[in-house]
Amino acid sequence: MRRFIWNHAYQTFNRLFADIDWHFLSYGYVSVDSTASTLSLDHVDEAHRPFVQLYHHVAESAGLAGKDVLDVSSGRGGGTAFMAKYMRPRFIAGVDLSERAVIYSARKHRLPNLAYCTGDAERLPFADESFDVVVNIEASHCYGSMEGFLRDVRRVLRPGGDFVWADVRNAHEVEALDDAFRKARLLPSRTEDITANVLASLDQTTDLKMKAVRRYVPRPLVSLMLEFGGVPGSVIYRELVRRDKRYLHYACRKA
Repeated sequence: MRRFIWNHAYQTFNRLFADIDWHFLSYGYVSVDSTASTLSLDHVDEAHRPFVQLYHHVAESAGLAGKDVLDVSSGRGGGTAFMAKYMRPRFIAGVDLSERAVIYSARKHRLPNLAYCTGDAERLPFADESFDVVVNIEASHCYGSMEGFLRDVRRVLRPGGDFVWADVRNAHEVEALDDAFRKARLLPSRTEDITANVLASLDQTTDLKMKAVRRYVPRPLVSLMLEFGGVPGSVIYRELVRRDKRYLHYACRKA
């Protein structure tokens, strides 16, 4: 049921806003360490800084340079394109269940080491041991089976390959999540709670989201879109503040 609902929601989103330049649907990441180095971005990418910082923070734990990379549930392609442009993979594929999202991504993001295709995260359309790195950001909460997804991640990874993951989970689900990683034999070498960084990004991007929603979203859908965007006052924002939900980042290696 969860899988059906989220798939329908994203298909509807991509139909309603097919021609609007929304490249990112994630919550983003902002450093809360004043001494941290600043990611250098081209002028054209600066407007997306909080969102690309999430992809950079998660993917740099694997190191993409010279590798074959798969971005599972690539959405509207902005994060995949950022990794292709800045993190120097040999090749990166973005796969998403929404055909509309894949069409949008392929039209908006064109780089020689980048391609998009339609596919199911729980039944990835790739041969065994096809990739050095698999990336999955803010999408797995929509899947029908986390264990099934992780098994397929392990299948498409080459020996010694890396899986980097980030997503939100209810606090009481973390133990089951860790058990799913153990069963898939993808044991995290790094686990990180980045809830504070995600909340900082939600605070920083509120005005941007409010302006976009008011400009593009039909009035009956405004409240729903603001909830979806996690603006301060939304249910998800309050749950993150109370720590009823956690935003987690795991970095794993296939033994």
